[in-house]
Amino acid sequence: MRIHARSSVAILALAVLVSAVALWPTGALAVADPATDSMGIYFDAAANVNCTAAGLFQPLTAYLVLANPSAAIDGYACTVTRTGAAHTVQGDIGSGADSDASANGYVVSGFSGAITGGSLVLRTQTLMLMGSGALNFLVGPPGGPVILPNDLPLVHRDGAWVRCGVASGNVSAPVATINGACPVPEEGATFGALKALFR
Repeated sequence: MRIHARSSVAILALAVLVSAVALWPTGALAVADPATDSMGIYFDAAANVNCTAAGLFQPLTAYLVLANPSAAIDGYACTVTRTGAAHTVQGDIGSGADSDASANGYVVSGFSGAITGGSLVLRTQTLMLMGSGALNFLVGPPGGPVILPNDLPLVHRDGAWVRCGVASGNVSAPVATINGACPVPEEGATFGALKALFR
């Protein structure tokens, strides 16, 4: 009986340890956002890396990505705000016509792109840090004239604008960073829900 009780405790302890390690943020890699129709900034086109390091005056590519699109789109509307370290945007390339004249806003129609491995690259930007410190990226609702009363980015499909989420789970939280603390998406599950699995 003692051997059985010790084995059960050891197995439970091992399961908790493995779960904790699996859920611990890695620092350099972000698991591709599992949410459907979720916008984020990534440093790879496959939407896996949302945190990286870069030196001064080193060109770096960032991608605005729609993760796990539920269907093809022909437009999108959002803002991409960068806060923190001094930087320049040397290139901003994307398909379609952008009717938002602001530097960080996009209202794009006539978009065409291929969904590859669960991600759809909307824009590609080349950046360069000009000062030290962290550079954070936030994705938010479109600026300018109201398309839909909302606080989220939008995609256009089947003749209508549709709200979508952001990779951080909150438009006020960074979705990506350079030289900073790696963003961790807000999860719906709590530690209490995790403990309940072991009861």
